[in-house]
Amino acid sequence: MSDTKTTLAGAALAVASFSYGARSSYAGIAGCLGHHYFTNAAGSCTTYQAARYTITLTGASGGSSLEGLGGSGGIVKADFWFDAGTTLDFLAGGMGSFNYYASGGGGGSFLSSAGTLLAVAGGGGGGSLTYNGTAATAGNVGGGSAGSGLGGAAPGVDVGSGTYLGGAGGGGAYGAGEAPSGGGGNTGGASFASGGAGGTGFSNYYGYGIPNGGLGGGGGGFYGNVPLPGYILSVTTYSSGGGGGFTGGAGGTSSASAQGGSSFLVDGVTGSFSLAEDPGHGSLYFALAENQTPPASGPSPVPLPASAAMLGLGVAALGGAGLRRRKKAKAA
Repeated sequence: MSDTKTTLAGAALAVASFSYGARSSYAGIAGCLGHHYFTNAAGSCTTYQAARYTITLTGASGGSSLEGLGGSGGIVKADFWFDAGTTLDFLAGGMGSFNYYASGGGGGSFLSSAGTLLAVAGGGGGGSLTYNGTAATAGNVGGGSAGSGLGGAAPGVDVGSGTYLGGAGGGGAYGAGEAPSGGGGNTGGASFASGGAGGTGFSNYYGYGIPNGGLGGGGGGFYGNVPLPGYILSVTTYSSGGGGGFTGGAGGTSSASAQGGSSFLVDGVTGSFSLAEDPGHGSLYFALAENQTPPASGPSPVPLPASAAMLGLGVAALGGAGLRRRKKAKAA
């Protein structure tokens, strides 16, 4: 589906194992099955049986401002066959933070195993006072391109004397989002390969909120009053952060919307893409698929346990003894 790099070779995925306590939202459900909600931390689970799993990833929405709404997160749904005992690493994206004039980008939701990226649902761009953030894009899930896998740009606008300020870009699968060259104090989202932290937002207006990007690579927004180099005057500007995803979305400017991140499925897997209807954090949901036909290269049949094998031998022996008794009774 895509010729872009999908294996995060040598990358420090920085994925911490979940304890059962951390999964209290579906305590008692074995293995990976159930919902994995946003917890502001990465997680992992281990499949308890060889099966085909239907996995739904939902990216987080961008934060909203007084006027502009955050872009919707993407929803990616696909079936995967996993052997029993497969460890899956995941990260549910966080919603971008609110600011009166600008907001943070939403984080993407990611799924990987043994260092290979399997699926991504992009996060939405943050909304500003004058622009709604744009939604996550389908990427290669919709038959297009998922992009480079790098972080989003931070074009900014020249607010005077060559000082470029604006929203920071969202983080990608293995590239961080860019920060505006003017040094406004906001940063791009981190890549999934380096932990997927949201970018830091900036605001020097007390009580207006800090427009931080959400976990999963959301870019930090900017709203502030900044002195111009070499001038007594200062300038106030606001721009929102781009969404995280396989490829991060570009940060917004005072004249353009912040962009959502792209979605992704590994080669050989087909799935569907849609947009989340309601704003909020991202999540992942694991269920057993209706079609449980093993793939051609699926796992070997599981050998019977020793106790079951001995039981089978015992049943065969009893059956043989009964047959001999019937033969003797007939002869008599």
